Amino acid sequence: LVDPVWFDAIGVVARQSTDVVACDDEEIVKAIRFIWQHACNQLTDDDVERHIDISRSLLNRKFKRIVGRTPKQEIVRLQMERAVDLLHQSDASIETIARQCGFNEAWYFISVFRKHYDVTPKKYRSRSGRPSDSEGAGGK
Repeated sequence: LVDPVWFDAIGVVARQSTDVVACDDEEIVKAIRFIWQHACNQLTDDDVERHIDISRSLLNRKFKRIVGRTPKQEIVRLQMERAVDLLHQSDASIETIARQCGFNEAWYFISVFRKHYDVTPKKYRSRSGRPSDSEGAGGK
C-alpha cells in the first residue's frame, strides 16, 4: 500500500450547482438565487425588489425571517466572500478586485471590507502570504 500524502487546502470553491436553497417561500428562493447570480454585478436591493415584484419592506421581513439577514446584507456577504477569494487567488490590484466584486469605487470597497474584517484588503492579502499592491483611494 502507498502511504497517503497530506497537504493543506488553500480554500474551498462553492459551485452554484451544489448550492441548495431549502425554503418553501418561492419569492425568497427566487430572491436568493437572483442575489447569488448577480451579487458582484453592482446589484442593489432595488434590483432584487424589482425582480421579485414585492415591496421592499415585505421582502426584507420575509428574507430576514428565513435567511437571518436582509437582502442587502446577503449581497455584501457574497461580495466579501468573492473579495477574500480574489485576494487569496490573484495578484489583481485592489481597484480591480473592487470592480470584480461589484464596487464602483475602491475607497468604498476598502471601507466595507475593513468594516467586515477589521483590516484593509491590502493588509488581509499580506497576512495571507500574497504580494500586495497599492490600495489607491487613500487606503492604508
